[in-house]
Amino acid sequence: MIDMNVKTAMSIGLVLVVLLIAWTIERRHRNLESKLDLDDLLLGDDGRMSRSAVVLLCSFVMTTWMMIYLTLQGQMTEGYLGIYIAAWITPTVTKMIVERPQPQTNVTNVTNTEQVVNK
Repeated sequence: MIDMNVKTAMSIGLVLVVLLIAWTIERRHRNLESKLDLDDLLLGDDGRMSRSAVVLLCSFVMTTWMMIYLTLQGQMTEGYLGIYIAAWITPTVTKMIVERPQPQTNVTNVTNTEQVVNK
């Protein structure tokens, strides 16, 4: 079992790292030249607040915090890690593999050429 002082030190270190990451992301968000926009985490494709985006973000934060908590408590198991990977990492990797960008064809030039030939 982990000593109480070690748990406290790990918890303080975790909080400091989370605050540092949050501060860095917030600074990038405020920089007008940055492509990072935190609003994208909460907004849908139409630019309005998306309930599903909010639920997804909150679910990700809560399950990630649960993983950290279980690790700090010394109760992390391969089963918990497998569930986390299945829930969050696998869909993202699958989407990256399946949705490869297709080469763009210049359809407008073909259409314009056909119109000129038909005249």
